[in-house]
Amino acid sequence: MAIVGLHGAIGPPLGIQADRFVNSLSRLGDNDVLFAILDSSGGSAVDAWIIHDFVSKNLAPQHRSLVLITGECSSDAILIALAFEQILMRPGAYIRLEPVPLAERDLPGGDGIDSASDRSTCQMSGRGRARLDGQEQKVYRRRLP
Repeated sequence: MAIVGLHGAIGPPLGIQADRFVNSLSRLGDNDVLFAILDSSGGSAVDAWIIHDFVSKNLAPQHRSLVLITGECSSDAILIALAFEQILMRPGAYIRLEPVPLAERDLPGGDGIDSASDRSTCQMSGRGRARLDGQEQKVYRRRLP
């Protein structure tokens, strides 16, 4: 069993960095189970996707993987958790999904949002449109091969 701790922000300079994570797991050798302990508020979407991709695609099919969320799992950290076969949570731990900005004006500091407490909420409809505070915007979907 390989045990990996993922604590803090995701991405450089001081957070969980994808290249270091991949190098560390590559050097662990052959283990039948990958057990990760996760407590992160998110950070870099790029680093989170690289870690997700490595865990979901590079473990041999006979190997098992599970993640234990010990505290917070928010924003981009959710991508990492979803790469594992099983997600376990300690009592008091939580997963928090934040709305994704769909336009530049929806970003913090943009014309539409002044603070974190003033974030827009998003609801998707089946017609490929999203409602942001009563305004409808077309959502562009990219088909993956």
